[in-house]
Amino acid sequence: MALDHATKRVYRRADSATLLALLPELRRLSKRTQKEMEHVERSLRMEPSADIAELRDQTLTALDPDGESLGSTQQSHREFSGMLPLSRDGASENSTQETFAAQLFAYSTAVGERERWIRDELKRRGLIPLWPGEDDYLDQDA
Repeated sequence: MALDHATKRVYRRADSATLLALLPELRRLSKRTQKEMEHVERSLRMEPSADIAELRDQTLTALDPDGESLGSTQQSHREFSGMLPLSRDGASENSTQETFAAQLFAYSTAVGERERWIRDELKRRGLIPLWPGEDDYLDQDA
């Protein structure tokens, strides 16, 4: 998921100190969101299956600046929603919690993308050193 143009414009206009100051807050939000996702899993009385553990790992990877971002938020949202328990008639037993879980997952992805984008912007500005071969990657989003 890419950031919308308005957010990019705001972040590009921000000075480097402001961007640096956002990183700890975004990290805090990502950790809080991850804990809340785990709480939702427990409240739905789901056994942590391999699929859910894998999705949780993907989310953590998306939030990790050295990892790769998740692909399409909508696709990941569908994968996450598809793991929630269904009742006999096919409707979600906990539709409120399912909706909350889907919104939480989208929020988690958005926070991770903002953090990654800020780190990349700081690399473009020369404040964070580049890994070898990262020049081409950063030029794609400029």
